Amino acid sequence: MACLMAVPAFWAASALAAGLPSAPMVIAVLENTFAAPVYVAAANGYFAAEGLNVRLDRCKVGRTCMEKLLSGQARFATSADTPLMFSSLKNPGFSVLATLTTSSMENRIVVRTDRGIRAVPDIKGKRIGAIKGTSSHYFMRSVLTYNGFGPADAEVSWLDPDDLNGPIVRGEVDAVSVFGTQVHDVLRDLGGRGVALPPMRYFSVIFNLVSAPRRAGSSEEDDVKLLRALRRAEDYLRKNPEQSIRLVSEALKVDRAAIAATWGHYEFRLHLGQSLIHVLESQFRWATREQLVPAGTAMPDFLDLLRPGPLRQLDPRSVRLVQ
Repeated sequence: MACLMAVPAFWAASALAAGLPSAPMVIAVLENTFAAPVYVAAANGYFAAEGLNVRLDRCKVGRTCMEKLLSGQARFATSADTPLMFSSLKNPGFSVLATLTTSSMENRIVVRTDRGIRAVPDIKGKRIGAIKGTSSHYFMRSVLTYNGFGPADAEVSWLDPDDLNGPIVRGEVDAVSVFGTQVHDVLRDLGGRGVALPPMRYFSVIFNLVSAPRRAGSSEEDDVKLLRALRRAEDYLRKNPEQSIRLVSEALKVDRAAIAATWGHYEFRLHLGQSLIHVLESQFRWATREQLVPAGTAMPDFLDLLRPGPLRQLDPRSVRLVQ
């Protein structure tokens, strides 16, 4: 069950004093370091400073964040590229406002060493778990394909985000595909029986801020204000790494040392670039090959998902798209 981040009393008082709207602007946000700009903006009061009454609704995986957005439970969501691609095939009524974070090192395969696994080839004939429809899924399949695995060379099990560690701890699977702070959590619960295989640098995750369709009473001005608050958070992250690590560890309730150990793996940069289009297209081709989309489904024009106007208003140099 996703939990809600409580809004400190002094923020609420500031919001009332500033005449902020009583109905909060809900952001469905991933419980992971990828979403550090959102957590820092909330902790430092940058949303309230822009006149926004924001409430964070936390999710274990980006797929859940997107479901909250598309069901009307949230006005904004954070999501990596893979849930975006799948969501666009079901309900393209959303817009990507900006990329927040990128990383080529935070998706990992964690294995049980007591099952004789020391490297990816050792997974052949074993059971591997992944979260279906997320970057966990895409990363797992990319790693296996890159290492020459066929569809029958490993047994795939789908993980429940609310019981992510259980299957590998109980021995129901021999390896799992996880990301961010999930890696730390799985290794902690495995004790000395687990190890994370080295990062696969050929794989990158693009993590984004997504908006629901504008409704009555909402405006593009709010989008610009939200992006401005996140740009302030980005600047803070760059200039104050130690304080940022502390804020994120407190928000996620994760040991500070665990956040600090991988902090350098993330690039926090507000932008929209052509690379997101290329990744979504590659993932659609993968999903087609894996028969994860209905036969005959045409590739969408993923450029239509991007709404660069608000980011262009904030900083035209941050948008690099071929249109």
